[in-house]
Amino acid sequence: MSFRYCSVLFCGLTGILGLISVYSESVWAKSEEVNCPTPALQRFVRHQVAPEETLKTIAQNYGITPETIIRMNPTIRNGKVTVGRNLIIPPYDGIVVNVPRGQTFRQIAAKHKIRADALFEVNGCQENPRVVFVPKIKKSQK
Repeated sequence: MSFRYCSVLFCGLTGILGLISVYSESVWAKSEEVNCPTPALQRFVRHQVAPEETLKTIAQNYGITPETIIRMNPTIRNGKVTVGRNLIIPPYDGIVVNVPRGQTFRQIAAKHKIRADALFEVNGCQENPRVVFVPKIKKSQK
């Protein structure tokens, strides 16, 4: 084998290995994105209040507290819901937080006493969101 042939072969193999490496990294990155859940803010639902429903029964149906529904619907007065009114219901207890520029998940998590990785995942693994959903951490019973 001549030097020229070896160098062409070497460059060709190096190029192919490089492409395989880049391709596998992009496939891995996409599979990681697929593993992230849909952001909590995209899982909010609208609930139209039916006759005989109360704030408590609606909260029980969705597995959240009445306080969470009140927080998401500031027009609710004195804990009373009006038949026909549409309520915004989050997927679980928590609050919506506007994120100031430059603030990180770690800082938001520390402020709200939640793990940063959990906050990142709940919000769909978004890099720099302007608004996040901070889930309420349930205290374990002693």
